[in-house]
Amino acid sequence: MTSIGLEQYNNKAFPLIAAPQVVTGSWADVGIPVTTGDYDLVAFWMKLTINDGLGIQVRILGSDVVDFTDSYVVPIQDISDPDKIGLAPQVFELTDETQNLIIPMAISDSIPFIKFQIKATTPGATPASLVMAKISAKTTGRE
Repeated sequence: MTSIGLEQYNNKAFPLIAAPQVVTGSWADVGIPVTTGDYDLVAFWMKLTINDGLGIQVRILGSDVVDFTDSYVVPIQDISDPDKIGLAPQVFELTDETQNLIIPMAISDSIPFIKFQIKATTPGATPASLVMAKISAKTTGRE
């Protein structure tokens, strides 16, 4: 499996898909894995045609191997219990009106590879379509 390296695009957005992708009821990869390099901030740009699709969700996976035979959902802190800070899978759920969206995400620069996935909780008779998807990245320069 190959991956794209963001450093070759000089902080410009890189397309992840070449043709529209139907959004199904199962998690599906959006493009190929991305080599993160020294980047610690990424932005996932997307254009959707919602149609009958409901509950469109996006998540990011990380791995230390490019073929993602061993992958992990990037978490977010869950502070719903005041006595502890937990971790929960970071899943972004889009409203039915959302069509063009940028999702910025902080990632650890210690995660060598990432990839995006998308699904619909209810695909509908005419499923949503991911018309465009691209990624851009930035390093904050933190030490």
